[in-house]
Amino acid sequence: MNPSIPPTLLAELGTLPVQGRAWPKAIAWLAWLVVIGIGLRLLLTASGPHGQAASPMIIGAIVLAYTGIIVMAWYMYHGQTTITEDGISQSWLFKRHIAWQDIRHAKFVPMLFSKRLICFPVRGRPVTFQGSDQNVQVAFARIALAYRHKA
Repeated sequence: MNPSIPPTLLAELGTLPVQGRAWPKAIAWLAWLVVIGIGLRLLLTASGPHGQAASPMIIGAIVLAYTGIIVMAWYMYHGQTTITEDGISQSWLFKRHIAWQDIRHAKFVPMLFSKRLICFPVRGRPVTFQGSDQNVQVAFARIALAYRHKA
């Protein structure tokens, strides 16, 4: 048993690891539809007279930005949130992770499409985790309750 996890929290979380999607599938698919729409618009513009007159530097910047949007959509579709005895982690552009002993306070934010857990560490900036699966959302709420008085 990890001594930095509040004792009641470990019992409430049950069998670890708790794992699930970071973003709901509907939101991830919506992101891909937006990416496709932007891509079609870029192709139409590039094939027209305005696209032929564009500077290579501008074209490069647009391609780089579009590539970034594709990467974000990919991570929205494939991202996973995992709660283990070591802490909470989420696969994202840069892996997000916070150890239990580093959490000073946690806040559960039930947004419309994606539930979030904002972890305020002892030092540094807050770390935000997304959770769309029911088991992850329940764990988020329990974590927030366990760490509400620790601030």
